[in-house]
Order: sequence, then C-alpha cells, then structure tokens
Amino acid sequence: MQAALISLIAAGASSNQIAEAAVNEWREIDAVLSPIIGLHGVAALYKRALHLILDDYPWMISAHDEQLVLGDFASLKMALAKRTSAEASAANLSLFQSFHSTLVSLIGESLTDRLLISIVDNPLRGDAAQDIPS
Repeated sequence: MQAALISLIAAGASSNQIAEAAVNEWREIDAVLSPIIGLHGVAALYKRALHLILDDYPWMISAHDEQLVLGDFASLKMALAKRTSAEASAANLSLFQSFHSTLVSLIGESLTDRLLISIVDNPLRGDAAQDIPS
C-alpha cells in the first residue's frame, strides 16, 4: 500500500496526487471489507483509527470531525492535500497501521491479513520497507 505513495514522493508528486492515491487505497479497503463487516463497520473502524492518530497528526482533526459519508473519503483527501507530500504519506501510513491494529484486535491477525491480502503492498507485511529508495 505505502510503496505506491513512496514512489509518488520519489517522482516529485504533489500533495494533491498523494491525497488522491491515499483515497483510492481507502476506497479499495472499503470495497474489500464492506461486504464482510458492513459500510458502518468500516466507517467505525476508520473513525477510530483517525482518533488514534490525532496526537501525532493533530491536523487530521478535520478528517475526523467531518461527517463521514459511507465510502467517501473527501475529508481525508482535503486534509492530506493541505500538507507536504511526505507529511501526507506519513499520516496515511499511520492511519492504515492504526486501522489494521484495530481490526486485528477485533478479528485476529490471520483473518485481517487474509481480508486485506488483495490490498497490494500492505506495509505491515514488510514489503514497504524493501521498496524505500536509498
């Protein structure tokens, strides 16, 4: 998941491009999990994950406080687009890690990883660390 954002940063992508890529990844997560845990389940996990990263990324409060339209991540896109590419990418990775950890605490790591296996380059599998350019 994060390798795509890292490659965008390396290519000099704008924060708008980073935000768009992040939102596309969240839509993919939503599409994978919604049939299993429901739209409201995904929304609740997403909001919880946002809440958990606010200490490190207080500027994400706008994404947290906005009314979440199920399956729509417009407030996330706006929050990320206002930051630098590196800040936006770091916040999105932290958000995904928080989301993943919360889901693991509910259904276990094995099932979480199986559900998210279709999300290419899950940073928690270790792929992203190998893709970071030196």
